[in-house]
Amino acid sequence: MKINRVRRRVGANFRSTTKMTMAALAGIGLIASACGSSSNASSSSTSASGGSKTGTSAGQSSGAAYFKGKTITIIAPDNAGGGFDKYARLIAPGLASELGATVNVENVAGGGTITGTDKMVASKADGLTLGMVNIPGDIGDVLQHNTALKVDLNTLSWIGLTSPETLVMLASESSPYSTFAQLKAAKQTVVYGGSKSGISWVGGATLLRAFNIQTKFLTGYGSEVQVSQGLVSNEFDVCFGDIAGAFYSDIVSNKAKLLLVSGPSSVPSVEKVISAVPQAPQIESQLSGSAKAAVTEAFALGNIGFGFAGPPGLPSNRLAALRTAFMNAMSSSSVKAEALKQSLSLAPMDGATLAQKVSAAENSASVLSSYIQ
Repeated sequence: MKINRVRRRVGANFRSTTKMTMAALAGIGLIASACGSSSNASSSSTSASGGSKTGTSAGQSSGAAYFKGKTITIIAPDNAGGGFDKYARLIAPGLASELGATVNVENVAGGGTITGTDKMVASKADGLTLGMVNIPGDIGDVLQHNTALKVDLNTLSWIGLTSPETLVMLASESSPYSTFAQLKAAKQTVVYGGSKSGISWVGGATLLRAFNIQTKFLTGYGSEVQVSQGLVSNEFDVCFGDIAGAFYSDIVSNKAKLLLVSGPSSVPSVEKVISAVPQAPQIESQLSGSAKAAVTEAFALGNIGFGFAGPPGLPSNRLAALRTAFMNAMSSSSVKAEALKQSLSLAPMDGATLAQKVSAAENSASVLSSYIQ
């Protein structure tokens, strides 16, 4: 089920974008600047000097020393305001402080996150270009034999996981569906909005097909932000995705109706919002056989959520330094406070454990194949 990795450069038209600069807690501040690539790209930056020590071994120390004073780019494979973008910007200041580096966040949207991931994979494996990775969605793309994805996930240099995804199915404000039970009982064709890749397709298509809901699929939306815009414009009835991005604001502003949830959140305000609707086990229990197995696996993929990685072949000492810096940043009080402020769940996992989890997920996901083709 692996796709051979093909290194390629994504063509780009460079343009200047907004800059976000953060001074370090100690040392001399570096002036941060960033440039985005492609017509869908934008960037901002965070800088720091005098970062904290990131490892105790000689290898880790030399790896950490390499990053001091350099510029790191984190590619967020979605538009500003999307879930991957929000987590990339959450990581950036902490990583900058830990490594004494300038950290840019660059948005490269398109292809249901594939475009941004492909650009990260094609970059030089020196640790200076990293990326957020849509692990559940990319596994779905592997199952669909989507050759636009140019990487075998098992070869990526996994740095860590910020949090599992809290997956939701939403209905538009004008749709006739206010509960999942009403959706199941629909007598007319349900219109689904999303892309034909990513967790939105894996979860949404699997659910609708497992329950034999007559559906018209509109799959021309390139990112979660675009799906959110379509949702609040009442362009379709239902969609599926992660609550961390634009969908949370759609729910709390009553521009969308929450039909079901898979996965918890560490944010009390989010937990309050999702507690009153059917949870994944309740939905799974209504099915049997292959349909139940497929829905269970689709929900389980959400538990691998927001990955953070570098290209294949990143030098081991630099990868070790990045892993340590990532875990230190995720446990810092400043990052925790900012995550709470933005209603972003945090449940960090180290890169070595994440690599094992990704491999296991790829090996067990084939049950989804017939539901997402």
